[in-house]
Amino acid sequence: MQWILQQFEDTQKLADALDRLGISYSWHKVVPFIGTLEPEPEVRDPQAVVMFGSYMRSAEWQDYLWHMSI
Repeated sequence: MQWILQQFEDTQKLADALDRLGISYSWHKVVPFIGTLEPEPEVRDPQAVVMFGSYMRSAEWQDYLWHMSI
């Protein structure tokens, strides 16, 4: 499972829990009004991605992951 996180106070709490469990994750910023992520995540398995933050509902990223899974 790959965790892609956007940095917020609550997300930091999630990252702390993932650290305690030994689960890796990566931090990303959302470019306002464009919706792209910086840095762009390297998705290893589009069927095993958890996105947590404002971009988790981004139609662009849902489309991106869907096309990668085909």
